[in-house]
Amino acid sequence: MEVLVVTQPQPPESLLDSPDPTDHDLPMKSLICVISTSILCTFLSACTLPQQPDSTPPSVNIAARSPDSAENRALPKPASRKPKTAAIKEIDINRLFTLKTESKALIYDVRLPLYYKLGHIDEAILFYPKPFAEAFDREEPRMKKALSEGKIIVLYCGAADCHDSHIVAQMIAERGIPISVYSGGWAEWKEVGIE
Repeated sequence: MEVLVVTQPQPPESLLDSPDPTDHDLPMKSLICVISTSILCTFLSACTLPQQPDSTPPSVNIAARSPDSAENRALPKPASRKPKTAAIKEIDINRLFTLKTESKALIYDVRLPLYYKLGHIDEAILFYPKPFAEAFDREEPRMKKALSEGKIIVLYCGAADCHDSHIVAQMIAERGIPISVYSGGWAEWKEVGIE
């Protein structure tokens, strides 16, 4: 018959000679410290990428470097790939009507495809943003062409209380495309009777 004896780990002797003889929690603090360190080391080793088996890091002779060597010069910062967030403007029905009649607007309906099929602003293009990246990649060339022609890109959704057009406008603006949002939406356009 085997007997398993579990003993509490003892902290190093330097910790036992603590200047505060009333600190009775010192062994427990030491155990917590050991466990925390162990967990941290495990976490950090799990986060590091494994090296390729046949690749070895290059050896570097620090003493052989001169102060003017290429390794000691500051590297230029890589160019940011993320474009500057563009402006988002709100427009009303009068402004949209003017832009539309002058052919100076590229209009996108961001509602569900079913609602688009039931009715939409004439010449509006369905921009169903699910998934957004796919819809944006499909429409980005058209948007850039419209901007180069001096047109304004306008988004709209169901009504003034619908926020979908603002959400999509923010995502497009983050990709550097200036956007306008028609705040009245399809409900106002239909109510006024403009077709």
